[in-house]
Amino acid sequence: MTLERVLIHWARQPSGQQTTRILLKTEETARWVEGFDIGNNHTLMESRQRILQFLNSSPDPWSRTNYEPGHITASGIVFSPDVSRFLLVEHNRLGRWLQPGGHVEKNDADPSQTAAREAEEETGVSLRNTAPVLVGLDVHEIPAGRGEPDHLHHDLTFLFVAKSELVRSSGENRRVAWCRRSEMANFGLDASIHRHVQRAWEVVEETDVLTINS
Repeated sequence: MTLERVLIHWARQPSGQQTTRILLKTEETARWVEGFDIGNNHTLMESRQRILQFLNSSPDPWSRTNYEPGHITASGIVFSPDVSRFLLVEHNRLGRWLQPGGHVEKNDADPSQTAAREAEEETGVSLRNTAPVLVGLDVHEIPAGRGEPDHLHHDLTFLFVAKSELVRSSGENRRVAWCRRSEMANFGLDASIHRHVQRAWEVVEETDVLTINS
């Protein structure tokens, strides 16, 4: 199903206002993904292609009950105020250290808002006001559990900077930790997180962080 056919499909649905929000969210997200610099990284190239194909073929890529093949999620690389460390959460269900993130809610304007909301909910961190900066793309499998079959998360990762280092754990996470670049090996992080963090640090080094998050 092409994007044009998706537009026609949703134009025929009764809930016009909701449909318009879904379409606008999908179109804006596709522009972000298309414009993301993948360099010569084959993994990023494949992730970008799979996410774009999914956005162009799914009538509702945002629904967390869409398991074939999955749905869009969003996450954040959250730097400390001095940009020396970033936030990690130890996920209860998956038992791994991850960047904070989660599912798109119907009131989220776009995935960057999802990523910010999830970071605040999962860690209690207070974020500076943000202009969206996409720093990562990844498609990964989520194992079956809690009544859900195994499915894919098509994840977009955004850069944020915290107002302070005050954080707390939530019901979804066992622990929350600030991690330095030199400490990343201690947390057993996936290769995708290494890519996201590296890109986020490159953005910070090339750009005045205060113009990104003020």
